Amino acid sequence: PALTNGCSAAPLNYCPDQPTTRGEMAIFITRAAFGGTQYLAPSPVFGDVPAGHPYRGYIEKIYLEGVTSGCGDGNFCPDRAITRAEMAIFIVRAFNIPYLHH
Repeated sequence: PALTNGCSAAPLNYCPDQPTTRGEMAIFITRAAFGGTQYLAPSPVFGDVPAGHPYRGYIEKIYLEGVTSGCGDGNFCPDRAITRAEMAIFIVRAFNIPYLHH
């Protein structure tokens, strides 16, 4: 699958200056590192990602793979913008990239 479908389909737009959310990041990581394979736990893993959430399968996949443990208090915060630092950590964990601790 494509890494991203952009920010809108009609018209087709990419929106390069738009921030990325944690939920969107879960899709990118799942598609890039795990072939797009989603996972759905028997019941939702995070309190703020209910059964009908469109990103749930991607979010639960990166949880299952040890890429994330959420944003705290049993939540994932799918609509919160992701920082560059957070994105770096997700990439390191998803691709098992060795890194130096400073």
